[in-house]
Amino acid sequence: MPPYTWWELFGGGCPHLQFIAMRVLSQSATSSSCEQNWSHFGFVHSDKRNRLTTAQASRLVWLFSNLRLAKQQQALEQPDKVIPWDECSEVESEYSDEDE
Repeated sequence: MPPYTWWELFGGGCPHLQFIAMRVLSQSATSSSCEQNWSHFGFVHSDKRNRLTTAQASRLVWLFSNLRLAKQQQALEQPDKVIPWDECSEVESEYSDEDE
C-alpha cells in the first residue's frame, strides 16, 4: 500500500500522528548538515576566540550560517551580469559621475 493511500485511509483523523510523522520524516538522512555545523563551530570557536560561552558561540554560528545561506540565495536570484567589452567605457563613465 503506498504511503499516501495509508494516510488517506487512516491518518486523516489523527492530527497528532500527522504532526509527529511530519517531524520524523523531515529529518535528514545524512550527516552532512551536522558536519557543516561542526565546521562552522570550528571556525567560530578557534584558539583566538576560546572564551566564548556556549550561547555566544551558538548565536555566532547561527548568524554565520544564515548569512552564508542568504549570500547563496542572493547569488541564485541575481546572477552576475556580463558586460560586453565595448560597453565598459559607458559603465566607467557612470561610476565616475557618481564619485563627483
